[in-house]
Amino acid sequence: MNNDKIGVVLLIIACVLILLIHLSTNNSDFSRYNIEWNGTSAFFDLPDRHTLEEITDTSMLSGRSNTTLLVIAPTKKFSKEDLNRYREYVTAGNTLFLADDYGTGYTLLEGIGSKVTFLYGTLASIDRAYNDSYLIVANPVSDNPLTRGISSVVLDKAAALEGGDPLIQSSIMSWVDEDGDGRINDEEMGKYPILVNETLGKGEIIVLSDPSIFINGMRRLEDKWGNDQFIRNFIDEYPDLLVDQINSETTSTSGISSYVKSLKVTPVLKIILAAILLSLLALFIRKKII
Repeated sequence: MNNDKIGVVLLIIACVLILLIHLSTNNSDFSRYNIEWNGTSAFFDLPDRHTLEEITDTSMLSGRSNTTLLVIAPTKKFSKEDLNRYREYVTAGNTLFLADDYGTGYTLLEGIGSKVTFLYGTLASIDRAYNDSYLIVANPVSDNPLTRGISSVVLDKAAALEGGDPLIQSSIMSWVDEDGDGRINDEEMGKYPILVNETLGKGEIIVLSDPSIFINGMRRLEDKWGNDQFIRNFIDEYPDLLVDQINSETTSTSGISSYVKSLKVTPVLKIILAAILLSLLALFIRKKII
């Protein structure tokens, strides 16, 4: 095989690798690389890429003002140093938006001095979207940009919140299902907040007790539910958006997407790939192939 043919083969291989990088995905819950119902790929396609910044180290939060940090479904433990940086970020005049239910979000709130807590158990309701007591319907109770144009949202296995000022809450026909049977037994019925906010220093903390509102499937519900509008309100209200990629399940990868993620975040690998492509291009020009 002559050099020209070798060059063509190498170019084809390079093109295939690039195609795999762009098309690779996985099935991990909340993963931004997952295009199925349980991924968050559609959400990450919404914001203007010029205004969305990924935070891969809490030191990147220093010196910020009038920005919003989104943390979706954290599962890792927060170090004392990280908690201090999160707190400094908020008190300096920024917004922390936490979307979590049964992960480690409660330790983040506690560590930065928030008074918002998660109640034990899954929030259930007679007011439901479908034949599932955990697919509850919740309604805005406060005039807020996040709830503009929304009469209700649907949540899937949400938690109930305590503390802060309620923005959205379940109906009075709801209960915290502590025994997990999906039925009302000795539990107390009442209205339970699922979206609250509070002030901390010069900044604000907003807590949503169901991160699944960000997944693809929950945004594709019937138009009468306001899930998609809620996400669009969020994007509009917080254009200077930082997305936590330190402690969030949105970073989850599996299979080929693990290698793709490594390529995206490792400068050396990017340089190597670019060098290969430029070398091939130079070879073709020299051989008058292109």
